[in-house]
Amino acid sequence: MFHFVMEDGGIWWRAPISAFCQEEGVKEQPLHDLVLWDSFSYNIAVTTFHQLSGAKMRFTTRDKTQFEGRYLFTLDWTEGDYNELNYGYAGKPDQHKAAHCIKLDNGNFALQPNNRCRVFDSNMGTDLNQPPLIDRLVNTHNWSVEDQPRWTTDEKEVGQYDYDYRDTEKK
Repeated sequence: MFHFVMEDGGIWWRAPISAFCQEEGVKEQPLHDLVLWDSFSYNIAVTTFHQLSGAKMRFTTRDKTQFEGRYLFTLDWTEGDYNELNYGYAGKPDQHKAAHCIKLDNGNFALQPNNRCRVFDSNMGTDLNQPPLIDRLVNTHNWSVEDQPRWTTDEKEVGQYDYDYRDTEKK
């Protein structure tokens, strides 16, 4: 849901992406064609990826209809405080979703996850009419470099890694 200020100064709260269009007279699309998922958290980061900025994108709806447009920005739901009620799915690898905001060629806007989007980048020679190279899989693993017990240390351990200890006391 989005909050916005209207031309007359009125403030509107919690409008869906389907409430927005690029100009008057644009035929409104059903919300379920423009967005696949409800919000995963009240905590959200907004990022514009430079490499994607203005790039042509194509996405596929639930009924396999394809739409094209231009990348605007990405919404990425994040984990909140563990003490919050209704924690949500943002931190679960198999449930985490981001939503790329796409300015559609038909005048609407869409929010689509990675697995529904393809990006055309002329520098990479991408042809949106070719089938995908691989079937996309969902990440279900919590990746960490701190999962090996041999690297576990405590505060009393004496040793060197790639730094030297110095005696800071003056004699």
